[in-house]
Parts: sequence; C-alpha cells; structure tokens
Amino acid sequence: MTLSNVTDSFSQVMSNTAVSATFLLGDISGSNSVNSTDVSTVKAQVGIPVSASNFRDDVTINGSINSTDVSQVKGQSGG
Repeated sequence: MTLSNVTDSFSQVMSNTAVSATFLLGDISGSNSVNSTDVSTVKAQVGIPVSASNFRDDVTINGSINSTDVSQVKGQSGG
C-alpha cells in the first residue's frame, strides 16, 4: 500500500511512501508459526470481550472471541 499526506514532527508533508505488511493467520503470539500455544491462547479468551489486549484472538474479526476463532486457529496450526 502507499501512504500519502503523512506529516513529520515538523508538520512537513512527506513524499508518498510504499509500505508492506505481512501476517500469518492464526499466529496469535507473533512467533511466525501457528501452534498449540496459539490455540490455547484463543481458547482462554473465549467469551471475553475483545479489547486492545486480546484483539488478535478474534481471528474471524467479528467482534467476538468464540469457538469459530478456536477452530480457525486449529485449522492453521502446524503442530
């Protein structure tokens, strides 16, 4: 994606800048793999409201952490 109209700390508009982002579906811990730790983490959050501290557990991005999120992470798990 390209960022445009970004201002620096001196309020100067910077040139358009291309940036990239990568993610691994189900990698709750950010370890670059999906494993039983990720599954356990999501299971522990089932039924708890989504917040700034657990938003990564809402894998289906529907505003609720539930069994669908657990199933999604299990399906991506490599071990």
